[in-house]
Amino acid sequence: MIAIHRTLLIAALCVSPLASGHEHKHDHHHDHAPQDAHAHDHDRAPGDQPREHGAHVHGVVWLDVALDGARLEIGLKGTGADLAGLEGAPADATDVAKVETARRTLSNPGLLFAIEPADACRVDGKGRVEPPASALKPPPGADAEDPAHDHSHGDWSATYAFTCTTPPAAVTLPLFDRYPDLTEVRAQILTPALQTAAEATPAQRRITLAGPR
Repeated sequence: MIAIHRTLLIAALCVSPLASGHEHKHDHHHDHAPQDAHAHDHDRAPGDQPREHGAHVHGVVWLDVALDGARLEIGLKGTGADLAGLEGAPADATDVAKVETARRTLSNPGLLFAIEPADACRVDGKGRVEPPASALKPPPGADAEDPAHDHSHGDWSATYAFTCTTPPAAVTLPLFDRYPDLTEVRAQILTPALQTAAEATPAQRRITLAGPR
């Protein structure tokens, strides 16, 4: 059974934006329309195939949530604008500080997720945060070999691991409090009882992990 779950997880991650770390240039199309950020199906039934995650959409964070035995893993991906308040390379010391703040916040899963029930799982250390390469570049003038400001941008990603003594029933998302510009979280869920997609909003922050009874 574990082997089957791992096979399904690999398949799910292959269509997830977490599997793609490429950067985006400003000359491509951004879709900022609110109706597109909210275009989702609240009536998806458990067991339906999860839809493919979209690419670089502002106001949306993507999650992959997988439970395999006692191990719960959560992968997160979102734009620099939403998670760091910055896209592209830092322009000055203020932008550098934004990058460091984003790294600290994203490395602390307790600020982003609340597992239900509260004693079901313990976090295995800090999250592993991967900023886009552009966010790590020095401001103009700080590096004599690269004086030009880089306007390319990519998505931030992070992964988190938990060890569970009881199967978790749900994950609530206090991350909406940390990132007020977010309008939606879109999740792909894979557990022994469930393979589906789900959405959460600031008004409805709970993602169910338990299968139908």
